[in-house]
Amino acid sequence: QYMADAARMKIKIAPPDVNTCQADFTVDGEQVRFGLAAVKGVGHKAVDAIIAGRQEVEGAFTDLYHFCEYVNLRAVNRGGIEALIKCGAFDALGAHRAAMSAALDDAMRLGQTAASNRRSGQMNFFEAFGDGDATPQAPRFPDVEPWSEAQLLTAEKETLGLYITSHPLVRYGWELDSLTQPHGFALGRADDATEGRNVNVGCMIAGIRPVMTRKGDKMGIITLEDLHGSVEV
Repeated sequence: QYMADAARMKIKIAPPDVNTCQADFTVDGEQVRFGLAAVKGVGHKAVDAIIAGRQEVEGAFTDLYHFCEYVNLRAVNRGGIEALIKCGAFDALGAHRAAMSAALDDAMRLGQTAASNRRSGQMNFFEAFGDGDATPQAPRFPDVEPWSEAQLLTAEKETLGLYITSHPLVRYGWELDSLTQPHGFALGRADDATEGRNVNVGCMIAGIRPVMTRKGDKMGIITLEDLHGSVEV
């Protein structure tokens, strides 16, 4: 319902960003970004580690490899980084989510090695001879197929609990609106005006939860979702 209200007010809600976000919601220009702590699997210790890493680089992370070099990977584990990739928190850094997901293990390994060398005072070959122009090339991301829109939306729902950049029903918006009776009815805005009446509303099954009744019978609780809210039946 909050997402639908924001859309009606023309306020854009965006995924988190590792370079601009704090733990809570953040105003970023003309949009509001989810906070890093809203990502499933990313706790406040992980958020503190990300912010500390940003301060150490004195600016912004340039890519996933740079992130893994300067962020404490004991505080931000693999699952947390994977969730940040899935929700779009690295989208501004160039590579698409499928490529970053495929490179994650390699990025963590190289990042840990680079961080260990930096702490021990070791320099790479070019740094040792003072040749500032001959810097080693950044690792390349695997050449893999980008995720489909359906995969991107599923990943957002999995990590944030909501669809952020779009919704699976958006492509059917005109058809659903024309078939909805009474006109304007939505799951998130059901009221007494429809009590005792038949209604038509286009929606999707967002979840199924099997339960047992007191009599021992099986029953299913289904979560229905449209573009404006959800309801259990």
